[in-house]
Amino acid sequence: MTRILQPTVARSMEDGNGSDDVSATKAKKKAVSKRSFILADGKEADNIEAATGACYTLLVPSGDIPFAYQYGANPEFDRLCALFGYHTKIGNVANTVLNDKDEPGTPEDAAEELKAWLAKAQASPPVWAERSSGGPGVRVDRDVLADSIVAVAQAGGKTVDRAKVLARLNDEPAYLKAARQVTDVANEYATRMGKTAKSIDDLL
Repeated sequence: MTRILQPTVARSMEDGNGSDDVSATKAKKKAVSKRSFILADGKEADNIEAATGACYTLLVPSGDIPFAYQYGANPEFDRLCALFGYHTKIGNVANTVLNDKDEPGTPEDAAEELKAWLAKAQASPPVWAERSSGGPGVRVDRDVLADSIVAVAQAGGKTVDRAKVLARLNDEPAYLKAARQVTDVANEYATRMGKTAKSIDDLL
């Protein structure tokens, strides 16, 4: 049975018309709903890891309408929520890497991020949110990438100014993306980072 509770919503997440982009929503339109993680007594939880339930509240002028649920009340409903939530969260983590506005990553980058997130989320205690220090995008060691470009260029008999390469990697997102798509550079970078470079044998 679904329990309707009136939670304390001091730190709840707001959205407008179903959008998950909180900042954009607040800037463009008035929030129409509020999402919160709640404890067994209906109060606001400090974070998702501490929560035992969730509440989606429609913000109505005549009086807010909360839809709260405590997990464990209905195993079948819990299972459906878990399946839907798994796909949603996995997609969010992957899209953060693939669609980063400054440093869009590759599917391989997204796979590495997903592996790292799954390990943290399934640990004890679990860490659900992405809380990495360097921002949500792809983690690229530009110094190593610059060294990789120089090494590949020199192997081909070309002279390159490492300082200029590094400056472009830092200042030009398109250049960084292009560099990582050059097979020889990507393989050199993977080797220098201690990763196994991919080859045709990996596809056979």
